[in-house]
Amino acid sequence: MTRRVSRMFCVAAVNLAIAGCADISDTDMGKVGALVFHEITNIGTSESVPRARAAAIPYASLGVRLGSSDESMFVLGNKTGNDLHWLGGQRLAITTRAGRIVQTAGFEHNLTGFQGNATAPSPGTTPRTEDFIYDFAGRSRFGIAVRCTARPIGGERLVILGVPHDTNHVAEDCEAPQLDWKFRNEFWSDGSGLVWKSKQSVEPDLDGFELEILRPAE
Repeated sequence: MTRRVSRMFCVAAVNLAIAGCADISDTDMGKVGALVFHEITNIGTSESVPRARAAAIPYASLGVRLGSSDESMFVLGNKTGNDLHWLGGQRLAITTRAGRIVQTAGFEHNLTGFQGNATAPSPGTTPRTEDFIYDFAGRSRFGIAVRCTARPIGGERLVILGVPHDTNHVAEDCEAPQLDWKFRNEFWSDGSGLVWKSKQSVEPDLDGFELEILRPAE
C-alpha cells in the first residue's frame, strides 16, 4: 500500500511539473497519502466534508467542489515558493497561489499555465483591473489574455467546520476575448489576506471550483 501511495504522489507531482519525487513511503507524507486515498469523497451531491473527517487529518487541507459535486478533501502535498500543491486521490491536483488557482491536473479540462499577479483581489473601495495570461495545453491554446476587474462586495462572516471567520468578500468579472469567454470569480479573505473561501473558473469547458480552507498551511 505504501508503494502505491508513493506512486500516487509522484504522478500528481509530475502532472504539476514539480521537479523530483523522492520515496516517501516511510514519511509523514506517505501516511497522509494513505489517509487521502481512503478519505476522498464521491461525486454526486452537494454534501460537505464532515468535520470529523477533516479533523482526522492533521495536515493542511482544502475542501474542493467542482460544480455541484460533493466536497472532496485535498491535502497539501508540496510547497514551491508561494505555490501550494494540493493533491486529491491518485490523479487530481490543484495549485494555488495566494488563494488563486494557477494550475490544475487530472480534470476533464485543465489550466496548465498562468502568468500575472496571482494575489487575490483586495477589498479596496474602488474597482481594480488585472491582466493575466492563461495556457490550455489540452486545447492547444497558449498565451490567452484574461482581464479581470475586481470590486468589493462587503464584510461577511464564514463558518467553516464550526469555526467563524470574519472576511471581506470581493468579486471579479473576467473576460478572455480570444475564447469568447466571460466568467466571475469570488474571494473571501480575512484581515491578514488569507483566502478562506473562493469560487473560481479556470477553463471554459470546466465547471467552476469552490474552495474552502479546512486546515490552513503553516
